[in-house]
Amino acid sequence: MSGNNIKVVCRFRPMNRMETEQRSEECMDISEDSTTVTMRSAASLAGPEKDGFAYDRVFGTSSRQDEIFDWGVKGIVEDVMTGFNGTLFCYGQTGSGKTYTMMGADIENPALKGLIPRIVEQIFASIMSADVTIEYTVKVSYMEIYMERIKDLLAHMNAESSRSHSIFVVGIHQRNTETGSQKSGNLYLVDLAGSEKSSHVPYRDSKLTRILQESLGGNSRTTLIINCSPATYNEAETLSTLRFGMRAKSIKNKARVNVEMSPAELKALLKKTVAELTAVREHAANLEEEVKIWRSGGKVDKTEWTASLAQVTSGAASAAARKAVMSPVPPTPSSSGTASRIGTPSQLLPSALDSRPDTPTVYSLGLDKDEKEEFLRRENELSDQLAEKESALATQEKLMADMKDEMAYLKEQEVSMAKENKNMSTELNELRISAGRLVADAKDASINLDSYKDKVAELQRDIEEQRAQIEDLKKAQTREKEEEKEKRKQELLSEMMSKIDMVS
Repeated sequence: MSGNNIKVVCRFRPMNRMETEQRSEECMDISEDSTTVTMRSAASLAGPEKDGFAYDRVFGTSSRQDEIFDWGVKGIVEDVMTGFNGTLFCYGQTGSGKTYTMMGADIENPALKGLIPRIVEQIFASIMSADVTIEYTVKVSYMEIYMERIKDLLAHMNAESSRSHSIFVVGIHQRNTETGSQKSGNLYLVDLAGSEKSSHVPYRDSKLTRILQESLGGNSRTTLIINCSPATYNEAETLSTLRFGMRAKSIKNKARVNVEMSPAELKALLKKTVAELTAVREHAANLEEEVKIWRSGGKVDKTEWTASLAQVTSGAASAAARKAVMSPVPPTPSSSGTASRIGTPSQLLPSALDSRPDTPTVYSLGLDKDEKEEFLRRENELSDQLAEKESALATQEKLMADMKDEMAYLKEQEVSMAKENKNMSTELNELRISAGRLVADAKDASINLDSYKDKVAELQRDIEEQRAQIEDLKKAQTREKEEEKEKRKQELLSEMMSKIDMVS
C-alpha cells in the first residue's frame, strides 16, 4: 500500500485594522499557478527558501470560504463516507484566521460559514442520498486541550481559544443490512493553538499526539491549512508558519478503508487465500525440480522455465473466482431406468445376470421364418441396450467412488490449509506489530533529533550572546584603560606645569 503525502494548503487573510494603521505592506508574492509563496525579503533567507515555499495550493487575501472547502476539504469528507479516516488541521499565529476558516463568521450565511458547518451539511446530504440498505450511525465529540488537560466543549465553550487546541471529531459507522458488512470512518477537525504560543511537549507525553496518532504518518487522509498574515508587521510569524507547512509536506500517511467483512465475504477471501497458497506451493515445487536439473549439470529450455510467482498466483485467483461462480453439475442419467439403479452394488450384477431365465429357443415356439427373424432382431436389440445400461451403471459407480476419495482428500487439505493459514496469520500479525514498533521508534528518533537540533540552536544562541557580552566587556576594559591613560597624562601634565611655575 503506497503512502500519500499530507496535503498542505496556505491561506493569507486580508490585512486587519492595526496592520493598516501601521501602514504595513505585503511581505510576500504568490505565483501565477497559486502553488508558491515568495517572501519579498528573500535576499535575507538562505538555501531553498530564497526560491519560495511550495505547497499544494496557495490562496490569496481575497479567497472565499467555499473555495477553501471545495479544494482542500470536500474530498476528505467523501473519503470518510467510504470508510477512510480523515483529518483537517488549521495552524497559524493568533489572529491569522484559523477560527474564521474552521467555523466562519456566521454559520447561517452561505458566504461566511466556515469548514465545519459545510462538512456537517455534506455528511448528512451523503447519508440522505445513500442506498436504503445502508444504516448509518453518526457520533460527535468536541474537546479542548490546554496545558495537557482535556476538557469537554459540548458542555462549555473554550475561553482560551488562542492558547489551546480544539478538536471536533465526527465518527461515521455504516452497516449493510443485507450483507452484514460494516465500514467506519473518523473525521478529525483540529484548530491548533496559536503558533507563537505553542510550547514543546515530549512526543510520548503529548495528549494531542496520542489522540491524533493516526493523522500524522498513520491511517488517515490529512489536509493542513496554514493561516498567515500578509503584512510586514507579522513577517517573522508568517515565515515561521510557512516553514512549519514545508516540514508537514514531507509526512506520508497510509490510508486504508476501515471495513468489517460479512461471513460470506470472509469465506470468499479464505477460498482465495487457500487457492493462492496452493499455487505458491506448486510453484515452489516446480522451482525445486528445475533447480535439481540445473545442479545436476542439466539444462532446461527457456520455454519450459517455471512461470513467475505473480503469474501463478493471479491464475490461481482467477480459477478460484470461476470455480465459485460455476460449481460443477453432476452428470444426468440417460434414462429413468438407469437412474433408478444407481444405488445397486456392482458385486450383485453377476448374480442378477445369472438369475435371468434362459432365452427360449425359436424352434419351440412354432414361428414362421419372418417372425423368427423379427424375434431374433428384437432380442439382439434388447441385449445390446441391457449391456449399455450395465456399462453406464458401472461407470457411474466408479465415478462416485472417485468423487468420494477426492472429497476426503479435499477435506484433509482444507484442514491442513486452515492450520497453515492460522499460523501465517499469526506470523503476519507479529510482523505488523514489529513494523509498527519500528515505525514508532523511527518517529521517536525523528522527534528526538528535532529536539536536539532545537537544543543545539539554543546553545548556539547562548554562545553568541556570551560572545557579545565578552566583546562588550573587552570594549569596556579598553575604554577604562584609555580613560586611565588620559587621566595619568593629565596628572603628569599638571605636575610638570606646577614644576615650571615653581622654577619661574
